[in-house]
Formats: sequence, C-alpha cells, structure tokens
Amino acid sequence: MLDTEGLYQKLQKGEVDVILNSIVGSAGFWASWHALQNPHAYLALANKETLVFGGQWLAPYRHRLIPVDSEHSALFQCLRGETQDSVEKLILTASGGPFRGKTRLELQSVHPSEALIHPVWKMGPRITVDSATLMNKALELIEAYWLFGVPVEKIEVWVHPQCIVHSLVLFRDGTFKAQLGLPDMRLPILYALSYPDRFSFSESRWNPLVGGSPLTFEPVDEETFPTLGLARLALHKGGAAPALLNAADEMAVEAFLRGQIRFLDIFKWLEWSLEQPEAGLQPENPEELEEIEYEFRRKVVSHFLGIYYAK
Repeated sequence: MLDTEGLYQKLQKGEVDVILNSIVGSAGFWASWHALQNPHAYLALANKETLVFGGQWLAPYRHRLIPVDSEHSALFQCLRGETQDSVEKLILTASGGPFRGKTRLELQSVHPSEALIHPVWKMGPRITVDSATLMNKALELIEAYWLFGVPVEKIEVWVHPQCIVHSLVLFRDGTFKAQLGLPDMRLPILYALSYPDRFSFSESRWNPLVGGSPLTFEPVDEETFPTLGLARLALHKGGAAPALLNAADEMAVEAFLRGQIRFLDIFKWLEWSLEQPEAGLQPENPEELEEIEYEFRRKVVSHFLGIYYAK
C-alpha cells in the first residue's frame, strides 16, 4: 500500500532539481501541492487535473511550474524571454479528434470503440475520449489560464490536424511565434527534465517544412463540440466550477465507455454540472473543495444513473 504521507514528506524536503507528476486524475493535485512546498525543485507537470482542480492555489508558484503537455510546453517555450504585456493571444492547437467534421446527428450513434481511435496520438481511454469531445482542449484552456496568468478572453483553440505546430503565441505587434515538432511526448518530457537547458535527442531530427504535408488550421466547431464554451463559463464562475466540470467529465466518460450513456450525453452531463448550486461555491482551501467534489460525484451518479452510494 502506498504511504502517501511519507511520499508527501519526501516531495517537500527531498534534495531534487525536478519533480515529475504524471498521476492520473484530481488526486494528482496533492502531489503537486506538496512538491511545490519544496523551495528547491521545479515541478514538471503532466497531470491536467492539478490546475483544473486547484489552479487558484498553485498560481502563486507558476514560476516553478514546467508544463509537460505538448501544447503548454509549446506556449512555455514561445514565452521565454517575453513580457506578459506583449502577449495578444495564446493559441492552443487541437487535432480535432476522430470526429472532426462530424455533425451532432452523425454523433448520435457513436460507439465507444470509434471514440478510442485517435488520428495521431496514442493515449489512454479517458484522454482519447476527451479528445473526441474536445474536452481535452477545454481542460487545457483552463490549465493555460492558470499557468500563464492570461485572461481567458486571450486564449483560443485552433484545429490543426497535422499536429506539428503544438501551439502559438500572437504578440501585440502582430508577430506569431510557434513551436513545431513531431507528435512525440518524449520531446516535452525531455524539455521539462532538462530545463533551462536542452538535451540532445537525435531521434527527433525531422524537417516538417520541407517535403512534408501542408500545415493547415481551422476554427473549432463549438456548436457541435460545446466543451470550450463550458470551460470559459467554469472559469468565469470560478471557485469549485472547474473542478466539478472535470469531475462530471471523468464520470461521464467512464459511463460512456461502459455503454451506460451515449456519446452526446457526455455534453449533457457537463452542462448540468455548471448549472448546479455547488458550481457557485467558493471554497477557501483545497480540502474544502475536495469535500465538495466528493459529494458532487455522489450526486452525479444518483442523478444520471439512479444509483446512490452511501458515504
């Protein structure tokens, strides 16, 4: 059995340069929280839920956060040496997932096996389904808000099917800066572990601009995939809302993969989550938010699946 208290003590007091957190789910927040209490270590963050759940408490430590997500790593690299007031837009790129170009009518009868086929990346079941709903980008939008301290109105998402441009920054003088590379997670991991230096990595040598496919970009179809709008709403609500949106998504994806709900029902669960009174709560600390989220998960199961779990 994992000794979490012993682990947290080591995170806080260990003599390390970089701590990599790739724990799945909102449980990863606590490892991040304790790691950032170590004044000597950078935190290489590969756990989305850390900032979605508790970004308001981790934002003061953003100078020691190194994102490992390919999109946020790209933004991090593009912003090095730049001032925050020079930024006009942060632009996250999205593959579009397996259902890019589909209509809501076409998505009514989607089978879980179809949602688990990503056109580019090989990922776990939840994140692959999140890519299909574009919830993955919604969570990344929330992450970017907390990581870079940029107003949500300055964060956009563009569909880029080739997955070569991992993100872009538009500066106030009209200049774009982008980070390009193979769709290979070893690259942002390597960058995070070597920061502020760069290690050599011969396997990544490839020129995407000469003799490669054209690089194309298109807007997100937010009518078919409303998740980005829900992420913006969650940030405007603040407090518990982002964490509850994430909790509802996590549970909806599990229900979809078990065949209990349809693909489009995932969006209904997400919309419902932000309509609940709990989404308007403003917890004073992460412990209070954890309790709110725990009770909310029980409510989700009871409301949508008719099952009530006693505490």
